[in-house]
Amino acid sequence: MPEELSERQPFPGPGLSVRVVGEITPEKLDEEKKATVVAEELLTPLKPSQFFAAIFSSDPAHKHDILASEAAEYLKLSAVEVDILHEKATGVIGGKRTYGDVVLLGLGGAQPPHKKLQEARKRLQNGHPEVARVLVKVGMRHGMGYRVALRAIKTRDFLTAEVADVPWRTLEETAERILEKCPKVSGVYYDVTPKPPATVEFE
Repeated sequence: MPEELSERQPFPGPGLSVRVVGEITPEKLDEEKKATVVAEELLTPLKPSQFFAAIFSSDPAHKHDILASEAAEYLKLSAVEVDILHEKATGVIGGKRTYGDVVLLGLGGAQPPHKKLQEARKRLQNGHPEVARVLVKVGMRHGMGYRVALRAIKTRDFLTAEVADVPWRTLEETAERILEKCPKVSGVYYDVTPKPPATVEFE
């Protein structure tokens, strides 16, 4: 069998709509399609088990000062911005499927090693079980707009999955291209949550 078929990315049964988190609109779906093309082009060479882009609404997020303080302490940074999205995402707690908060971390340009991000993510979720996902900002522009989440995992059976250690430069390049191709998107993030406590897809 040709490699382009055997190594083709798994595609969700409901189609790309499952990666349009929250309300589905033609505009939002169109931006998701364009972000998906960029993600597939730039992440394919790294050969994760699965990778994709998902899109969230442009609804205002709300700040969380306690999580921001804890994240800064765990990452040994002077300050971390924390926003919580309006939409929820799926997670797995005690073997049961749940819906929980999606937390966005803004690191002020810092690029901690993957291991350090995972340690901080784990401590945040252990202390705040309502948090289903932790996403790290990798690109943005001013103004309101949709938010795109990049997801790349390594797994053998999809029952459990580790987050792929994608180089920061690749994440930044992917974010730059998405912002260029998707005029309605204002921010791009990388999901650093393994399965469990997250699921592979956001819904």
